[in-house]
Order: sequence, then C-alpha cells, then structure tokens
Amino acid sequence: MPELKGRIGGAALLLLLGGCGHDEDMPGCLQVACLERTLAGHAQRVAALAFSPEGRTLATGSTDRTLRTWDVATGAMQRTLEGHAGSVLAVAFSPDGALLASGSEDATIRLWRTADGSLRGTLTGPAFGVTGLAFSKDGRSLLASSSDHTVRVWDVESGSERLRLDAHVAPVTALALSPDGSAFASAGSLLDGRVRLWSFPAASPLWQASGETAVWSLAFTPDGRALAAGGSFGSVRLRSAADGAELRVLQAGESAVNALACSADGQLLAASEGAAIHVFDPSRGTSVGLLTGHTGAVFALAFSSDGRYLASGSDDHTARLWRRF
Repeated sequence: MPELKGRIGGAALLLLLGGCGHDEDMPGCLQVACLERTLAGHAQRVAALAFSPEGRTLATGSTDRTLRTWDVATGAMQRTLEGHAGSVLAVAFSPDGALLASGSEDATIRLWRTADGSLRGTLTGPAFGVTGLAFSKDGRSLLASSSDHTVRVWDVESGSERLRLDAHVAPVTALALSPDGSAFASAGSLLDGRVRLWSFPAASPLWQASGETAVWSLAFTPDGRALAAGGSFGSVRLRSAADGAELRVLQAGESAVNALACSADGQLLAASEGAAIHVFDPSRGTSVGLLTGHTGAVFALAFSSDGRYLASGSDDHTARLWRRF
C-alpha cells in the first residue's frame, strides 16, 4: 500500500491510501484525518461539493456537466444528474435535504428532488456562469453568485427572482451565508479582489475589505465571528465578521487558495493550495495538518455537519473523503 508523505513543523505526516495510518499512541502525532475512500466516476474536474444536512449523502458537481450523489458510508454512487449545458460550478442542499441546487457555467440553476433525482425546475437570470449557491436558513430563498458580477436571490417556491445585487466590478468568485443567516459574503476576482459583507435579506452593504489581487474562496467560522478568504498567492485572511478588520493571515503556500471549509466545531479550517489541503487551527492561526494524495489541483472542500468527514474535489477527476480523528 503506497504511502503519501508531508512535512508539518518538521514532523512527518503519513497518510495511507485506502486506510488509516494513525496511531493514537504515537507521541507527537500530527495527523488530523486519514483517507477513507476515493470517489471516482466523473470524467473531468470535480468543481463543487456539498454534504446533505444529515451528512449521509455527498453531492459532487463537475466540469463534465453532471452532478453525482454518493453514499458517504459506503462510497457507492447513487445517481448521476444530467441536463446542464456547461460545467457545474456550485451545489447546495436545502436545509431540509429535500432539494439539491446546481449552478452551472450555462448561466442556469437547476433544482433537483433528492428523493428520486427528478428535476423540479430551472432558474434563469444571470448573463454568465453561476459560481456559488446558498440556501437561506428557512429554505425559502436561494442565493447565487455569478460571473456577471451579481448576486441574485430567488424565491424557491415560485422560482421568481427577488433581488439582483451588483456586488462587484468583476466576476463574483465565491459566496457564503453566515451561520445565523443574517448576512452573506461575496468575493471578487481579478480587477476587484474585494470581500464584501451584506445584510440578508435586505442586501444592504455592511463592510468591504481589499488586499488581494483576487479572492477565490470564502468560509465563515461556525460561531459567525470570523470570515476566512482564500487569495491568489496562497494566503488565507481571517477577518472579523463584525467590521472586516483583519485578525490574522494564514499562509498555505504560493498558489491560489481555491477552496475553504471550516469544521462545525470551529477547530479546523481546511484550505486547498495546488493539490494539497492545508489544515489550520483558526483560533490560533497554526498549521495542524497536511492532506496529500490528489494528483490535480483541489477546487472544492466541504465538512460534513457532524465534522467527521472532510470531502475534497480535484482536477484529477475524483472526490476524496477524509475521516477526521
């Protein structure tokens, strides 16, 4: 069985493919997760991930224009959902788990019934691709960011567009709803490089912060007090959600941080940089792990609601499930 090796603070980190090399009795062991399984089936990049609310299903979106759903416990593929005419760049489950939303480069959003995989409806409006999705806490609204510089909000029941917000002066690359649902954050790509926080549902501007050539990923800490933003040059900036003040900068490497995810207990912040996944303690700003094994850049990360699993999606056409210790 091949070993994958990384270095963290001079200590060796060993990850065993298809199994766990963690030894609880090993002094100074710095592992935080081991590879549970690799999910193969997509023909191109896995660009988006989402766990169902109860954590038993993982949805993956791909540049091969399809979505797939997987059984987390067994790794078995459940369904392939087809119909988009472009890459699937964003996926999100409704809070009750009854709907799965997919946003595509074809500038549409599709709503799928999770019970049988049937298409409930298609939402249109953006002029260009949909880059991020988030359901409101009550599940009645769906927020979507787009390459057309906007964030839009739809009424899920009627499919009508409630709001169009000209959020940035460049493509909106990331979208995140605060844990309590009272605000959302958006990020801009090249020529913008800003993170902006807006109230929800009014979409009134609360603050904005600059400092990067482009921002590619966003994630709130579960207590809602901090917002992490992944930048162009391997940096993750943690900002106060109250006023945007910079709390600390975490350095993952030199390449863009394309994806971020924070565990439900707030103890771990995962950040992709190239094919590697750096894991930080966000409260201390320290590195606590490095997950390697993907053979292509990682573009999507998601923690399950119970924090037991981290999922990663890559340019190598696979998703991986990592089991946390």
